[in-house]
Amino acid sequence: MMVKRIRQFLQNIRYGYQEVDRKFITGYLNEQEIHLFEKLQKSEQIHAILVAKGVRQEMDSSEDRSFIKAVLLHDIGKIQRPLNIAEKSLAVIIDKLFQKSSPFEKRSFMKSYRLHGRRGEDLLRKNHVFTEEPVFYEVVGTHHENEDQIAERENGRLEFYHNLLKKHDERY
Repeated sequence: MMVKRIRQFLQNIRYGYQEVDRKFITGYLNEQEIHLFEKLQKSEQIHAILVAKGVRQEMDSSEDRSFIKAVLLHDIGKIQRPLNIAEKSLAVIIDKLFQKSSPFEKRSFMKSYRLHGRRGEDLLRKNHVFTEEPVFYEVVGTHHENEDQIAERENGRLEFYHNLLKKHDERY
């Protein structure tokens, strides 16, 4: 697991030198959503696009444009308290070592790391992004929860989307 995190750290540095694929995001997001998306740090934008492209490859292209939109916006809660690369790396290490009982839990960077899913869900609800398909609010809000927690909800559609997002989120 730590090797994967080191690879993600190095990718995150490399993202700073890449261009954001504007054509891809305009294919899924409207103007209001693009405005939100552009508030993410550049590295988070590129991460979200790579995750969305990975998900799209695994799905039929006609399936669930709304899901791709949710994938693009899955980290939108990070705009409330962005993390620099050192904070993000430290948060990941603390999360793996201590789970939920860390002496750092009250620190703003840990709150941002732990709560960005729920904050993103709230932000998307406020902006009425998924009023037609509210399951995607929950997909964004729960994307860091483990599979067992999602399975307990007995919502097959949520579970499918959650697991697919989580798989690709951990890859990029």
